[in-house]
Amino acid sequence: WVVQAVGRRPAAVETFPFDILAAPPGALRAIVERSDCDRVFHLAGTTSDAGDAIDRVNVGFAEALLDAAAHASRRPGVVLAGTAAEYGEMPASALPAREDQPCRPATRYGATKLRQTELGLAAAAMGLTVHLPRMFNVIGPGMRPHLGLGRFARDIAALGRAGGVLTTGPLVARRDFVAVGEAVRALMRLSGLRQAA
Repeated sequence: WVVQAVGRRPAAVETFPFDILAAPPGALRAIVERSDCDRVFHLAGTTSDAGDAIDRVNVGFAEALLDAAAHASRRPGVVLAGTAAEYGEMPASALPAREDQPCRPATRYGATKLRQTELGLAAAAMGLTVHLPRMFNVIGPGMRPHLGLGRFARDIAALGRAGGVLTTGPLVARRDFVAVGEAVRALMRLSGLRQAA
């Protein structure tokens, strides 16, 4: 069960304030050691391409977390959530994506998340338990409006009962979506945890 969190925003569990852009070296090691956890789920990241923040958040944090887990007394297993962006643009003939598909990220975001995956593979080769799921299109409450479905939800809520028109771009793309609860259950099973009945 999640009993602790690391992040910039308070959570409904014990939270260790942490900002990867401002944290001193070794700060994450101390947090992981103090938490004495047996699993770490790293689900954070940024798509922002401003300066070097995307590299420091998507790559730097993963690197620091894997290092902290490897040096902790308990050596917790780590789940590093990846993304479809690691594959890059694919022709329709290559869909649906397969696990053995070559990764050719087309964006800086995809490249940084692929680097995170490579760091996870290297840590696993050194004996740390690491799981590397690539989750596609997870949806649920609280989606931010920079994501298509989050914007649709915001705009529909703004229309309310007054009616009106929801404006979109082309709707020819096809996507599979995974409800956030299903994604959580899959990550728990992947990491060897069982959910309470």
